[in-house]
Amino acid sequence: MSSKALLFAGVVLSVSLPAFADSGVEFVNNEIGFQTTHVTPSKTTRAQVTAELQAAQRAGSIPGSFEFVAAKEASASSTTREQIQREASQATRAEREAAHRLYGPHHALES
Repeated sequence: MSSKALLFAGVVLSVSLPAFADSGVEFVNNEIGFQTTHVTPSKTTRAQVTAELQAAQRAGSIPGSFEFVAAKEASASSTTREQIQREASQATRAEREAAHRLYGPHHALES
């Protein structure tokens, strides 16, 4: 290709690329290379959406956190600290190794 053709192609691309900004075409790294999205302007503000979310969480229709469902009421443990410590000290090496495999390398084997 001649330098004039390359220059012309560069000018055409630089003028046409901003047209994709609001066209609903989003370039992504997948098999197709792009996906179309249809953006519609919202009539609700971010503050309204946040208020609706908090109201739904207070009402209990959605959980406060999606990582875990928190307990409804805190319940007191019937096991004392001394009982827990006694059980931990009486654990066999196989039980400690199983706990180590379960909790991973950041969990000390002899703890």
